Amino acid sequence: MDISELLERIEQVDNLPNYIQAVSLAILGLLIPFAIAILTEFYQKTRSPDEKFSRLDVLVILDKVFKIKNIIFYILLIFTPLTLWEFSNGLYRLVIVIISAIGIALMIKTIVDLYRWTKGDAFTYRYSFLKDLKNNTDLETAWDSVWKTSNINSYHELNLFEIFSSTVEKKFEKESTDILLRLLYSFGKYLDKRSIYLLINKNLLEKLMRWHFIAWKKIHGKIKETSNITHWFMIKDILEQILREVRWRILKQETSMFIEHFKNNINEFFKLLSPPDNEKYVRHMLRDIYRMFFDGAGVPEHIDIWNFFPDEWKITKRNIQDKSNVAAKITLKYFYKWSTNRLLSLERDYDELLDRALCNVFPEVDPILWAQILMIALLSPVSDDEVKSAIERKWTFGFLPRFYGFYAYQSEAELAAPREREITNTHELAILLFPNLFTREKLTELIEKAKALRYPGDSLEEKRRQLLIETFQGMLNFLEQGSLKS
Repeated sequence: MDISELLERIEQVDNLPNYIQAVSLAILGLLIPFAIAILTEFYQKTRSPDEKFSRLDVLVILDKVFKIKNIIFYILLIFTPLTLWEFSNGLYRLVIVIISAIGIALMIKTIVDLYRWTKGDAFTYRYSFLKDLKNNTDLETAWDSVWKTSNINSYHELNLFEIFSSTVEKKFEKESTDILLRLLYSFGKYLDKRSIYLLINKNLLEKLMRWHFIAWKKIHGKIKETSNITHWFMIKDILEQILREVRWRILKQETSMFIEHFKNNINEFFKLLSPPDNEKYVRHMLRDIYRMFFDGAGVPEHIDIWNFFPDEWKITKRNIQDKSNVAAKITLKYFYKWSTNRLLSLERDYDELLDRALCNVFPEVDPILWAQILMIALLSPVSDDEVKSAIERKWTFGFLPRFYGFYAYQSEAELAAPREREITNTHELAILLFPNLFTREKLTELIEKAKALRYPGDSLEEKRRQLLIETFQGMLNFLEQGSLKS
């Protein structure tokens, strides 16, 4: 059939507008029950104490499903051209039919969308709406509704976070700090409603740390942000609080996943900064982590947190001598300050936290011998005689030995080897960390001072004096043996 025949048939069907109107009214008749069902469902959700995406779904229905503005346009598209039917002929009537048919097709698509929504295919429309959303007010409302909703299916929760992170990153690129603040605050506010499957997702931690790194650079980097500085501080603080909450939730599962991802991300960002900003950044990030390990801050009671302390952060001769290992050196500085403050406190008779930290932070030394060395190295003497001062002050740590497994068939030499190795490591680390204190001259002086002191034979002070003489003599012997080998 060619175009001329089609035009002839259209001319012959005088009631064609009536047919089009009848079909259109029938479609509207189908549309109304669907609309009532959806509005009823929405009303019930808004009355419920649980969020269940209610505020998001209002926006989705109006923009992606029911499309009230679009429906009005579709109705005009169907019926308005028909008013010109009597004044048209030929090709013009064909155009009228095509325009009305397009309106009818769009109305049918709306019914299909409504049907799919009522049948439970809501997430397809939610995803589409959230990806296209640009208005900041609607953005805040929509994402607040998402994160306030509990018990989201893990698959959908991961997809929603992907869309959310894409939106957030666009805002970071545009430095839209006001909406960034509100979006991140909303995510953090309802973090307790998130599943552990989302929180242990590697992608989530990487993005949170990257966003924090961007905010940190705006505040502390060489090219500091001068505008919106208050917002950048607030964004940084919100992200740090989110990271603390994520860390706590993951630790409850008794997994080292957070620490591993955290360590790897810090290493990556460290490479992106130049000195001294790189060390400043690592020190800032580790500060809160150290509080968790050393003080047990925010650690579930049943967790032995030291099981998760990375080997690279521990204080060993190898780590300290490794120029690229900044974290171990920061650990050392933190331990010095933290332990000194605890040693100066006279409130405790025994400091279990300090003893456990010593055993775990210094994994290769003899803990008891190392504690005696630290008593001399870290604390300023209260008198001119540092040995007398060390003997007479309160000893609150250094009582926790390191235990090793053994087998019945092992010889005495094999059984003694681990402790001998620890003692050697202790001497090497002491000389490395305190080179001005543990010299031949200084050790000889310390031994003489200790021998000159007098205490009752069965007193605690006398036992400590003998211990220190043994410790200093062992260090001196080690130095002399080293010089003979060289």
